[in-house]
Amino acid sequence: MRNSFIYFSIFILILLCSCNSAIASYLDDFNQIQTASENCMSQTANTQVANQCSIIEQQAWEKEIDKLITDLKVVLTPKDYKLLLKSQKTWENYRKESFKIFSKIPSYKSATMFQNVQQGCKTGIVKQRALNLYEYLQYFKNDN
Repeated sequence: MRNSFIYFSIFILILLCSCNSAIASYLDDFNQIQTASENCMSQTANTQVANQCSIIEQQAWEKEIDKLITDLKVVLTPKDYKLLLKSQKTWENYRKESFKIFSKIPSYKSATMFQNVQQGCKTGIVKQRALNLYEYLQYFKNDN
């Protein structure tokens, strides 16, 4: 247990010390996406408008994914970049299949709020991928 705490503390220290300007700019972008989404959602009680807010957030995360992949190309070897692209293709298939199952949520539930749940699940999958790629960039950028 003590070793886990030590490793975690070291990890956090390295993470805090290693943020360069490119990494920091991603954090700014992530905060802006989150803030814009929260502001959009807080201004409406309409499920259709809330859905649109979530769709806009999802699109913003997808743009971050594209930027992260481009930045990873710079720091990875060609062989490793090819692995990343393969991983991305696998994730895209996962996203596609997950979206299919999430699209079934409103047919199982009668309230319109479940349309928002459906879109929120989709946005969550895309956001998580962006955060994962961000972590990859941090790890590989620290080695260079």
